[in-house]
Amino acid sequence: MKKIKMFILFLALSIYLFSSALPVPSLAAVGINSYCYNPRSLFAEDITTVNAQYADYTILLPGEIVSQGGGAKLGNNDSAFSHKIVYAKAYLGNRATISDIGASLETDSATYGWIKNLDEKREELLSMAVIYELSDGNITNLFWSNQAEIAEDLTIVGGGYSGLAVVESDSVFNGGRGEIAGSNFSHVVELTSVGRATSKLEGGGNIQWQQAVIAMTEPKWGIYP
Repeated sequence: MKKIKMFILFLALSIYLFSSALPVPSLAAVGINSYCYNPRSLFAEDITTVNAQYADYTILLPGEIVSQGGGAKLGNNDSAFSHKIVYAKAYLGNRATISDIGASLETDSATYGWIKNLDEKREELLSMAVIYELSDGNITNLFWSNQAEIAEDLTIVGGGYSGLAVVESDSVFNGGRGEIAGSNFSHVVELTSVGRATSKLEGGGNIQWQQAVIAMTEPKWGIYP
């Protein structure tokens, strides 16, 4: 089920990213904060983009919140985005499970896109997915969910890399595949959870590599406002 879900998210992002005709932008940074709540749930977002477009919608009802959206890089300039989500749902008195998820990305040349989904009627309640492709440049990423996060720093000369991240309320996944031909690369991935683990790959020549990291997190508990 997890693999099928990640494939669907990957496919949706690919269609959004590579089939849309995006306008050529001027250098610009845009940010927005939103805060929605009903008697049972609270949903807050903090979104910042630099040379990227983003669109979404949120349906707020007395007993339900639904929110979906997606964004992608614009043009060939340096680009970045940061998307933070906090979601709380009460069900035992004033106790609530609290999901804190997010992703941030900064690059000088990579192409990327991301989507988020919140649907209180689905089993997979809250999720975010990011897809990116890098050729000859640098990208730095951070993906997190509650007590775990995955940080990635990748530089490639004379090659390419395709990556995917899926963030849910109880897990963070990041993986991808790269290849260089007679050139060099540096790829550092750091997982922080109960402890910290770091993977560093670098070299030159004709090289292919793959990486995958997954972290399972515990739900947060808090007092519902």
